[in-house]
Amino acid sequence: LIHGMGGNSNNWRELIPALAKKYRVIAPDLLGHGQTAKPRGDYSLGAFAVWLRDFLDALGIPRVTIVGHSLGGGIAMQFAHQHRDYCERLILISS
Repeated sequence: LIHGMGGNSNNWRELIPALAKKYRVIAPDLLGHGQTAKPRGDYSLGAFAVWLRDFLDALGIPRVTIVGHSLGGGIAMQFAHQHRDYCERLILISS
């Protein structure tokens, strides 16, 4: 679950329990949001897509359904474009 601009993983807190009954649910804070560091650097959709790929690799997750809201939807679309072998399904909410 990828949150939008100015949001964080808490945006999904009411949805996670229902999804977790059937799926493994991961809702990270994007770099510069929530509990993450806020370094100077590249905050482009492409950079976030690479960050997401690296995050999934670190967790040992080869394929995912990506759900993105607002900016998270843009990241999800870019991720699906750049790393299509990782993306099983794409769900966009107000993106």
